[in-house]
Amino acid sequence: MDIKILLINDKSGEADLLKELLSADPSASYDTTCINRGYEAFEYLEHGRVDCILLDCRLPDMTGIEFLERFAGMIGHHGIPVVFLTGSGAEASALEAMKKGASDYIIKDLVNASSLRRSIKYSIEKKLSEKKQREQQELINTIIDNIPNPVFYKDRNRVFLGCNKSYEAFFGVPKSELTGKTAYDVFEEEFAAMLDQMDAEILFRKAPVSRDFKLRTPDGDERNIIINNAPYMNAAGEVSGVVAVITDITERKKTENELRKLVAAVEKSPSTVVITDSKGNIEYVNPKFTRLTGYSFEEAMGANPRILKSGEQPAEYYSELWETISAGRDWHGEFHNKKKNGEMYWELASISPILDEEGKIVNYIAVKEDITERKNAEIALKIREEDLSRKNDIMEKDLELAQITQNALLHMEIPELDFIRIDYRYKPLGSVGGDFFNFYPYIKDGFAFFIGDVSGHGVSSALFLSLIKSSTDRIFRKHAESPSEYISALNRDLKGFMTSHFITGIYGIMRKSGETKSLTLANGGHPYPVIIRSNGDIEIIKSGGTLIGILDDGRYIDFTVEINSGDRLFVFTDGIPETENDKGEMIGFEEGLADLFKSSVKDDLSDYLDEIMRRVIEFRSTRPPGDDIIIIGFEIL
Repeated sequence: MDIKILLINDKSGEADLLKELLSADPSASYDTTCINRGYEAFEYLEHGRVDCILLDCRLPDMTGIEFLERFAGMIGHHGIPVVFLTGSGAEASALEAMKKGASDYIIKDLVNASSLRRSIKYSIEKKLSEKKQREQQELINTIIDNIPNPVFYKDRNRVFLGCNKSYEAFFGVPKSELTGKTAYDVFEEEFAAMLDQMDAEILFRKAPVSRDFKLRTPDGDERNIIINNAPYMNAAGEVSGVVAVITDITERKKTENELRKLVAAVEKSPSTVVITDSKGNIEYVNPKFTRLTGYSFEEAMGANPRILKSGEQPAEYYSELWETISAGRDWHGEFHNKKKNGEMYWELASISPILDEEGKIVNYIAVKEDITERKNAEIALKIREEDLSRKNDIMEKDLELAQITQNALLHMEIPELDFIRIDYRYKPLGSVGGDFFNFYPYIKDGFAFFIGDVSGHGVSSALFLSLIKSSTDRIFRKHAESPSEYISALNRDLKGFMTSHFITGIYGIMRKSGETKSLTLANGGHPYPVIIRSNGDIEIIKSGGTLIGILDDGRYIDFTVEINSGDRLFVFTDGIPETENDKGEMIGFEEGLADLFKSSVKDDLSDYLDEIMRRVIEFRSTRPPGDDIIIIGFEIL
């Protein structure tokens, strides 16, 4: 392919000479276009392909330096090399041209075919090399910026060279304020000293170093982190600097602490706790079990709970128990069992299946109380009081477990899909809430979601979440493809349990078929979804349906709308439209809701959600929140 040369020179003699020298080059073929003026050259560059520019130092309408200054601002032309043509004794002008972006310069009085060829080849290869370096650097920066953990990097003198966006968000320090500083300039002395010590160790050992640390962020939060520092080497195998990755383990620490409390509660529980595998073989017993039955921990491991069987209860009693728990339901009842020494005793038992993420039973857990004395009529009143106290203790521990369980239910991974981006915000009214949602990335050509809200809020509503989670997962396996059948099945499933509560909910499916994208949903009395079209129009999807868990014959239908690239869909619980301010005014489900979404628009979906939450709080003013809030945003790519 010919090398396209744009020769900008108004002196016909010089231009002819340069074209003659180019045509004499046997190693390459040049297609040379000669233009006399700078502005004409800019017009040509807007439409023509150019591989290299030969620019004279002085043109009729501008100088070569002025051309370079304007050329530097042209979008999309930074990859075209410029060779600056100047006369003898004008080296200063040539150096200025190099500063303005020229790749090379030639003294016209000394030019020959060989030097012209070398300059053009050198300039083209230089620009290609610069482009490749820029692309590689952009790739590295993109990779680093998309690492979810905070990352920073320093030179061997321990001076910061940069950081990623997660670092900026975590520490509240922009990259521009970090670069060029040391740890002592930006961190508290204790943390800075630790980083300095790690850097020294890395420079000495030339190997990664890891430390745990507790620090306070600029907004006052105390965070537990693990910082992993590693050296990066130059071509000579010497340490050029340090890359550090920070992992925030604050929530993990909290979970570990909660688990320790739970383990301590089970270990010290006045009730016996027995965990078996799916076949009924014992995997764990707590100390109360060994004290009550006389069987040691080692004797119980691998055995079947039938070792306690006394023969006092019929085989049908145990068959009904096994049938109930094998079907995924809880069983409650009493056992008349026999200890290792032959002594008989009574137990009040609750046995529940433990399901894995696919809904398969993997374990059973039995919590049992020794009610032998309660069976004794002479001390019935005393036993009832003790039993009430024990049940109260168990309830408090169960509530702690409920909070942990709820957090686990709601803090799920967001599906990654090629045609949609998803993000959400969750704000419970108290420690636990009654709002719930789930993503199902298993639908053909798309994915499904469910959002629900148990009436009321706080502990009483939150206790239903495990039931809802179990029901929705089970129903998904049978009715995943039909939103109306999904909501109808959920209504039937929950009807017998919702004596004092009800549920609102939406089940929706988003699909992509070629370039066509659609949303199909069924609504069970839930706030209407909102679509923000790419042109800024707002649509409220008025999709009615009866409340869930109230009527035997609830009515639910499918609604389908087309969605396009650039559109955004929002589903949310009634904690947003029912927010009230100090005057008793409510955001509402129509005009006020539309105004909220219109005034909160941001380019980034995450920023959009944050702005909605901020404006809800701003509207509420000093009035305390009245309900849990979940809002999920979907951005069509």
